[in-house]
Amino acid sequence: MADRVVDARHLSCPLPTLKVKQALRSMDSGDTVEVHATDPRTLDELKAFAAARDHEILSHAVTDGVLVLVLKKGTPPA
Repeated sequence: MADRVVDARHLSCPLPTLKVKQALRSMDSGDTVEVHATDPRTLDELKAFAAARDHEILSHAVTDGVLVLVLKKGTPPA
């Protein structure tokens, strides 16, 4: 079970990523966020976002057109 859930269904990119970024601001390193999104571009965008900020995508799957992705917040650079 994730520490937080972000429902970004029916939002166009980049809004799902912005909602995830906003959620991560109040979370601790190592916490997880589960993202639900319907825009097909969201997976690629969140992969790039995670790689650029040392976050880790733990899992992702698309079922009935809904992406469910779990992202682990990384440690900010010192």
